[in-house]
Amino acid sequence: KFYKENNCSALKFGIETGSQKILDMMDKVFTTKHVNTALDNCLKLDVYSPLALMLGMPGETDETARETGVLIGQRATLHGAHPEDIDYDLFYAIAFPGTPLYEYGQLTGVIGTTIDQEEQYLLNVSNSGIYKRYYVNLNGAQLKDVIFWDWLVKLEASRTYQQNKKFASPGSSNFAEISKRIKEEARKNNPNVGLKYSAI
Repeated sequence: KFYKENNCSALKFGIETGSQKILDMMDKVFTTKHVNTALDNCLKLDVYSPLALMLGMPGETDETARETGVLIGQRATLHGAHPEDIDYDLFYAIAFPGTPLYEYGQLTGVIGTTIDQEEQYLLNVSNSGIYKRYYVNLNGAQLKDVIFWDWLVKLEASRTYQQNKKFASPGSSNFAEISKRIKEEARKNNPNVGLKYSAI
């Protein structure tokens, strides 16, 4: 309410996941209930709130990926728009020095502990992105599962939305329209913006 009263028009939340199991694994101090409360408040006050989500943490499974998809589908239902039409980013976890994920990578041997091994890892990730083509598998799951998780999230989000849309009030927010304008502007500024997703 304070931000809205002081001309804030958008808040992007790094909610990471729709799975309480993964939030606990990440030592987050918030719960999925806190996430929904914050997003509900933004919706009520008409503050645009795109989501930032992540896959591939240790403990990630098909089930936790589905839970993330369910969260996206539920949020889309509340906005009265298909998940493809609301704004969210779905990244893959990357371990940076000084983070618990980096230390975990060293403990499991995925990231080396010698200076040369660390240097090689840092060179490998220094110019990489947070998309699955750059993912270093700290999870231990089979690569075929890891590669499928973002699709599983999208499919589950769509399924959840389709199941619940009959209960939604159509057009209950303008988030889908804002998201559409942002995507059109991105395409206008960079006609090849979609290539990063199709280059895998």
